Amino acid sequence: VWEASVRATHDFLPDSYIVLLRQLVISQYLDAVMLICCKDPSSKRIAGFAGVAAGKVEMLFIHPDYRGQGVGKCLLLFAINELNAERLDV
Repeated sequence: VWEASVRATHDFLPDSYIVLLRQLVISQYLDAVMLICCKDPSSKRIAGFAGVAAGKVEMLFIHPDYRGQGVGKCLLLFAINELNAERLDV
């Protein structure tokens, strides 16, 4: 989900940088946040996920197949209402 989302929304990033970031996401970033995700009940695929730490949404990634369907809104509302997120940097 992360890589598909980044490739769909960050076309200015070179492939080599995405590969580098992928390793950092796997080895460091995911462990630093409380992860929440939305799963498509029909396909069982993860549609998107967010990471929250210390009251801040640190990451929000939606698979391109699910953009515009309210997945991000659902994740943000959960982060705000259930995890007390109060900040988000873009």
